[in-house]
Amino acid sequence: MGFSKEVKDANGVLLDSSQDDETRITCLNEWIQKHQPCLFGTMAAGPSDLISYCFLYDDDLSLPDEEIKTKIQAARKGWKLDAFEGLKSALVLVAISPNIITASPGKDLMALALRLCSLYLDDQLPVQPDERRQDEILLRLLGTLNAQWFAVGVDFFSVQGDRRWWHDHRFPGGIAFVMNSPGHMALAEAQRRALEESANEALLEEYLRLKRAPNKEKNKQLEKAFKAALARLKKTKVESLSSVLKFAMYTILGASEQTNPALGPTWESPLCQYE
Repeated sequence: MGFSKEVKDANGVLLDSSQDDETRITCLNEWIQKHQPCLFGTMAAGPSDLISYCFLYDDDLSLPDEEIKTKIQAARKGWKLDAFEGLKSALVLVAISPNIITASPGKDLMALALRLCSLYLDDQLPVQPDERRQDEILLRLLGTLNAQWFAVGVDFFSVQGDRRWWHDHRFPGGIAFVMNSPGHMALAEAQRRALEESANEALLEEYLRLKRAPNKEKNKQLEKAFKAALARLKKTKVESLSSVLKFAMYTILGASEQTNPALGPTWESPLCQYE
């Protein structure tokens, strides 16, 4: 069938050996914002920068499983530490390979996906088909020595989903596992806003003090710097459990459908199940 243009273009960037990881992260963040119906992913990939990435390339995939697991677990540990501080809410593990991109969906691809997921969830029993698996993360609670526990979904995506019924779970480059917690995202955002409000109050006090100071020209530059600091404050729209539910429903509402047989395989929107 070939790939859609947006997947084909992203594949080109991800497989280009001259590109570095930062370029690939930029490519995937832009792709998620433009082409993924999941609103949590769209917001996490935006200016808030809430996604951590772990890339596995052909050289990595040719290593013994223990070495692959070491790389995956290092990324998992780093993400959980960032999540504890409220800096990240999602981890995307991507196996990027031309061999995976050109593979047909079937038992071999499933075996690879199950093995990689098992290497990620190395503290659980080996992953089996059609199982619901979860990870977990903690978030430090603002102003306390306590932390909040959150369940983390472990979702499978692949390039083979493009233009098939798994279209909403397509992902350029190969196969990917997306670990995220909307609840963590909401509480971390609420805590960030509380901190930002406190910082804003302090900045405002300093701003007013500068306006009363004698050296007007110098103060104009300082005022400009303070205003720029305020403008850099990053926000998402997910800050409560009610907003999590709302965006989850919007995500379902925006699910894809393909009803024209002339364009290839067809599938219905999940909403059709509830009509």
